[in-house]
Amino acid sequence: MKIVFVSNFLNHHQIPFCKYLKSLVDEFWFIATDNGNSQGYQTSHHDNYLIDYFTEKTRAEKEILSADAVIFGACPDKLVTLRMKEDKLSFIYSERIFKKGILRCLIPKNFIYLKNRYLRYKTKNLYVLAASAFLPYDLSIFGFPQNKIFKWGYFPSCSAHKTQEKEQNTILYVGRLLKLKHADTVIKTAQFLKQEGVDFKVNIVGDGPEKDNLLKAVHAYKLQDHVHFLGSKTHTEVLKIMNKSQIYMFTSDFNEGWGAVLNEAMASGCAIVASSAIGSVPFLINHGENGLIYKYGNYKNAYNEVKSLLCDTQKAKFLGENAKATIAYYNHEIAAERFVNAVKEFHSVNTITSSDSGIFSSVKIIKNNWFK
Repeated sequence: MKIVFVSNFLNHHQIPFCKYLKSLVDEFWFIATDNGNSQGYQTSHHDNYLIDYFTEKTRAEKEILSADAVIFGACPDKLVTLRMKEDKLSFIYSERIFKKGILRCLIPKNFIYLKNRYLRYKTKNLYVLAASAFLPYDLSIFGFPQNKIFKWGYFPSCSAHKTQEKEQNTILYVGRLLKLKHADTVIKTAQFLKQEGVDFKVNIVGDGPEKDNLLKAVHAYKLQDHVHFLGSKTHTEVLKIMNKSQIYMFTSDFNEGWGAVLNEAMASGCAIVASSAIGSVPFLINHGENGLIYKYGNYKNAYNEVKSLLCDTQKAKFLGENAKATIAYYNHEIAAERFVNAVKEFHSVNTITSSDSGIFSSVKIIKNNWFK
């Protein structure tokens, strides 16, 4: 069996999946279509399955046409067209299309993209790997079949995580300090907690253009003794901090396509408090079972969920343990195995059956206001 994965570049979130997929099949190639600096991720360690489209165009297109299945990530539409002209088994791997609202489909270039990527092939052998729980809704509006969309995501390597004894009353935020990440929700939560006299400490890992505004808010609310900015950290350092943290707040808006940091925080056994707007949350979190969800934009809702964990350490431990158990079954190995089985099934009986749960299972159609 030959599998080809086409995307702009090979990033660190894709490497575990690609390496394991390569071990399962006779032949595997990753075709990188971005000729820019983003290829800094692509080191010599991956040369044995990496093809640069711009220097090996003829070879890359030959591999795309001859593969038993191709996964298309971010790449030129012409490569999808090249394969779909022969109606060969293909998968589009995508976050949601209309992060900034469904009315964006009225912009001509956006509709052309949707048509060229999905709609003209909705009756062909094209399937979708959803890296956002909101993607199925975006596609359903235009009649793309729901039964051809499967749960997917990002699969950072989490197997090396060994959780430690948690530092009580610790709240962690990790991410670039951008408007779309809404770290201000963490600061507002800290403000409310201080007003209520709750014991807590917040660590913020990351840097970005919103840092000055966040610092001003910390000083305005006199939170200097509670909120600590740790700056940028290496991935290894981040994991060490996660392993010790009791609560992880994930506060992004609908522009957060997936959010692989959630996988990592869950694998570290953190009790999760997450925004309902994040693409991975409806796939990974069952409210009250392996984490808590708050309605995006509702500061009080976020605060109440965090406070409930600070006031009940057993609840926090229960959710953290269940989060870790969940992510143990939502990883790159299971993703690769289920993908290979789906390709085998298609070439045997010309159909694909969804998994019962988790990766490669069927999707629901949910809108932005899904969480009540």
